Amino acid sequence: MWCLLRWRQGSENRWWIAIGIVMGFGLLTKFSILFFGFGVFIGLLATAERWLLMTRWPWIALALTLLIGLPSIVGQISLGFPVTAQIENLQSVQLVHVSWLGFVTGQFFILGVSCVVALTGIIALLSWRRYSQYRILGWTFVGAFTVLFLLHGKAYYLGPMYPAMIGAGAVVLESIGTGRVRTVFRAVVTGVIVTGGLISVPIGLPILRPPVMERYSQALGITAAVTTNTGGTLRLPHTLCLSGT
Repeated sequence: MWCLLRWRQGSENRWWIAIGIVMGFGLLTKFSILFFGFGVFIGLLATAERWLLMTRWPWIALALTLLIGLPSIVGQISLGFPVTAQIENLQSVQLVHVSWLGFVTGQFFILGVSCVVALTGIIALLSWRRYSQYRILGWTFVGAFTVLFLLHGKAYYLGPMYPAMIGAGAVVLESIGTGRVRTVFRAVVTGVIVTGGLISVPIGLPILRPPVMERYSQALGITAAVTTNTGGTLRLPHTLCLSGT
């Protein structure tokens, strides 16, 4: 997303080379980088930048992605595409428990109160004329969100795309009001986000003793925190169980 942003800021097509390189190394790590690539394609189709598809730059990015990620592709071919078996197992054991509603509500669980900032950024990128130059970022997010939503992906799969959306939302919120009103508004928004973050800290970090953590999670009523990938329920958030708390 940063490379895409840099391209829009300066309209320098050389950033497509950087996009291809980054996605290529991502392909060496996880095939889920292709969701982002699909999002970029949707972003191009849905905005005035679709003319770029008639130039060589997006295709250079695609070629670089495939070239750098070639070891992963060759490995899959030579081994009979084990990734398909992994996906089938993931679908039957874990993703079958992810509903469309659960995917959407999971975004709020991941972001906490920061979801307001991210949502503001998404809306501004998609609809505000002032930010039309960066609209491709919003549509890239929508494209990735849609495909993961339809495939019953896990909510956190979208995590890497949120920093850009939160950044856009922060720019919008920072421009609200003038003088003292703006100062007070910034303080309130910052206070709410920090407070929400502090409340959620025990969910991800083992700072409370197990009995206390159990009571704390029950008091919060966040069922997603104690629901496992296979649909089971634990007494403690499963991230803390895995850490050995």
